[in-house]
Amino acid sequence: MEMMTQLANPEWGATFRLLGVAGFFAYLGSFAALQFNLLDGNSTIYSVMNVIAASLVLMSLFDQFNLASALIQSSWILIGLSGLALRLWRRDSGRNGNGRGNKRRFERAKRPAI
Repeated sequence: MEMMTQLANPEWGATFRLLGVAGFFAYLGSFAALQFNLLDGNSTIYSVMNVIAASLVLMSLFDQFNLASALIQSSWILIGLSGLALRLWRRDSGRNGNGRGNKRRFERAKRPAI
């Protein structure tokens, strides 16, 4: 309980807000990189950036708690870490979860020529 009292100290408020803003920029940067085709949405770096962003925003909630925000950030972290663990497991086992080795799980549909 003493730790929470120390964290609630007004001197820490600016630090927590700074963490939240850093998380915002991490979210924004990863999403912008995805939209401008600088990152692949299935890439490890995209998942890592999202986990870092959610973690920073979650830490900022120590200053001013919000249950809904804590739930979404915690979920984002859990899903992101699960996806990273699955990716690591697939890479180490040489498969991607469909029993066909390193082939893509879902083939892109061919579009008709216009």
